[in-house]
Amino acid sequence: MTKISLNYDAINEDNVFSCGDFITGRIILELSKEIKINSLSIKAKGEADVFWTEGRRRITYSAHERYFKLKYFFIDNDKGKGKDGELLLTGQSGETYPNVVAPGTHVYPFTIQIPHRDMPSSFQGAHGKVLYSLEAKLSRSMRLGKTAYTNFTFLSKTDKIIPPLMEPCSGYVEKNMKLFTSGRVSLRVNIDKAVYTEGETLKILAEIENNSSRALTPKFALQQMQIFIAGSSKNTVSKRIFKEVGEHIPSSSRQSVTKTLGIPLDLTPTLFHCGIIQVQHTLQVYLDVPFAKDPTVIIPLTILPKTIGFEQMTQPSMMMGGDSVSGRVVIEVTGEIRVKSLNIHAKGIAKVRWTESRNAGSNTAYTQNYTEEVEYLNHSDILIGHERDEDNSEESLTTLHSGRHEYAFSLELPQTPLATSFEGKHGSVRYWVKAELHRPWLLPMKVKKEFTVFEHIDINTPLLLSPQAGTKDKTLCCWFCTSGPISLSAKIERKGYTPGESIQIFAEIENCSSRMVVPKAAVYQTQTFYAKGKMKEVKQLVANLRGESLSSGKTETWSGKMLKIPPVSPSILDCSIIRVEYSLMVYVDIPGAVNLSLNLPLVIGTIPLHPFGSRTSSVSSQCSMTMNWLGMALPERPEAPPSYAEIVTEEHRRSGQEMAAARDELEGPLFAYIQEFRFQPPPLYSEIDPNPDQVSGTEERRPDTCPSR
Repeated sequence: MTKISLNYDAINEDNVFSCGDFITGRIILELSKEIKINSLSIKAKGEADVFWTEGRRRITYSAHERYFKLKYFFIDNDKGKGKDGELLLTGQSGETYPNVVAPGTHVYPFTIQIPHRDMPSSFQGAHGKVLYSLEAKLSRSMRLGKTAYTNFTFLSKTDKIIPPLMEPCSGYVEKNMKLFTSGRVSLRVNIDKAVYTEGETLKILAEIENNSSRALTPKFALQQMQIFIAGSSKNTVSKRIFKEVGEHIPSSSRQSVTKTLGIPLDLTPTLFHCGIIQVQHTLQVYLDVPFAKDPTVIIPLTILPKTIGFEQMTQPSMMMGGDSVSGRVVIEVTGEIRVKSLNIHAKGIAKVRWTESRNAGSNTAYTQNYTEEVEYLNHSDILIGHERDEDNSEESLTTLHSGRHEYAFSLELPQTPLATSFEGKHGSVRYWVKAELHRPWLLPMKVKKEFTVFEHIDINTPLLLSPQAGTKDKTLCCWFCTSGPISLSAKIERKGYTPGESIQIFAEIENCSSRMVVPKAAVYQTQTFYAKGKMKEVKQLVANLRGESLSSGKTETWSGKMLKIPPVSPSILDCSIIRVEYSLMVYVDIPGAVNLSLNLPLVIGTIPLHPFGSRTSSVSSQCSMTMNWLGMALPERPEAPPSYAEIVTEEHRRSGQEMAAARDELEGPLFAYIQEFRFQPPPLYSEIDPNPDQVSGTEERRPDTCPSR
């Protein structure tokens, strides 16, 4: 009788694994007589599969993704196994396992490291699954092989995803009622953040304005969608997790409603890093309107497993060029091991990659790959052993006894400018430290830890504090009929902002056309990737707002309309293969025509506007500021600076001029100019433009009228 079994050790209370973790286990052979083994192997793999059928003809759809496959042999006497047969696992003393095995129980221990890469968590759904498994296989000549299987639970690491989702979220909708209901209703929904764990409490604040002729009922629902993808086909399974009903909102009233909901403990979490299966969650808050489509606010949510607590997912330390990166490598040993070396390797790389399909004739097509790489950091250090690792003699090995061993390391980031850490669609900028433990006759053990680098952008510079403005107009035409013009003027106070700030938009929109138009504004992020002389551009919406509809002959003025910048990556302007740029688009949405738009460039920085100064604030005074800029509250409108007389007395002014004159002979006119400029009074502060555009009397217009066409 031959029996094979397989088991592994749990590394935590929840018995879950993540990228870089080690799976330690054993294959157990129970033999009633002596046998000769051709091969004995252990295989670890991670893969996703989808499968479903549709229609009367039962059309089948399927797809497969493999994330990794690792196979190692304890015994391999078969020929022609290729790469799988090139590496044998050995015993603790380095000896190979015999292929002739005596009766009894035999244990074959193994340790396998899960690769460092983005992979989805374990998942089981209606039409697909993500499965991680171990497989032990025994092969004997002229006999059927024996196999043992076991699955293990894998959880994605979401460190890079969490910080942006911890900011408050909101949504807004308004609707004009028709048919059986008249008037207008509006709904604004606010939540504290967009990411929650199973079992956590979700707090919702809904501001409802009911100017309709009916009483309305607010409702709150959590929706889950499982999307299965096979080629160009999709199969979506929607499920309502729960629904709560609020109190009636009477006609012609305005109320704020607070609702507290609990995320179920058994809810399937959001699924990341899978190309053929998506699990998404949305919060839906809507007003139940009889005989009409319900006004609905939909906010995407990210649900994480309870086993990943937020206390374990703090944002990595943010560093810049010249900073010191220090830490410890901890090795926990059971028994005694011999070590060849323990190495530390720190790297920082900007990498770009995309593919494009090309035609090379009527029946020929090929794929062109575009890749580029820039290295910012490459540092190695040896904590145990020697630089030469070919020496396997006993004298060159270090013995580590049972217990905990810690090895400190420290390195300094280059003083040269470093690209800011970034994750984009076709490229990334990543920094990490990797430790490798090398032992004789065994696979190296590796641990990898990423850290975040910011190349600071100080917005307290003249270039980034300068106002941005523009003017455009457009005349609508249809065949031989010409409509009146639409004009747009927009201005913002400065070019540089930091995440969390609000942009004050000053604009005037004049509609002299025959159509109803809607003024809008949006912040866009443009990611540009460069490789082999080619360029790939990705444009994404970051934030937007909508003004009131503007009928023919009307004018609308925005006197500092606020558009908040959400948590986004800072601008990347100094990397040769990746650029991240931002712009504010103020535009007029014109039905049936190309929109009239103005693009004002923005720079998203890391050092916020000096809270106590004006535009002439010292840039150097920002050097001691901490990186707590994401949560910094900035004033909605800048305060007027103090008057000149409050700061500089006449005595100071005269003494400054005398000192400048005295030093002019010794240090030249430049010092005198600086001293003279230092005590000159600034222009009088005013919220009114002291130099308005001069318009002749014949060209003056009333705000809500247009010239005859």
